[in-house]
Amino acid sequence: MKKYPNTYTDISIQPAANIKKLIAEIGSERILFGTDYPFVSQAFSILSVLRATDIEQERVNIFSENAKKLLLGHFSSRYKSLDEMLNEAREVFSNTFLAKEGTKFEIPFEKTNIR
Repeated sequence: MKKYPNTYTDISIQPAANIKKLIAEIGSERILFGTDYPFVSQAFSILSVLRATDIEQERVNIFSENAKKLLLGHFSSRYKSLDEMLNEAREVFSNTFLAKEGTKFEIPFEKTNIR
């Protein structure tokens, strides 16, 4: 991931040792909190982050700051309409958008020499 500075990863079901390694390699600014819930208890991922970090800013980054915008790309069939799903998601996280085919999102990035 060092080679691709515009990429992010989540820590779904990763043990603390793996999260520590990621922080050492790329910093906490590109790591997103994830749980794989309902397959794994959310407590596992929370504890893994807490065990992997000593610095409060690393925790803030992983648990909240790094997730500025939520893009929903899996559209559950339990909703009658996409608007219904979007409205429910926005009740929890107001900055949510549907990643429908053809929708363009501006994502700022640094220019690199990656080929």
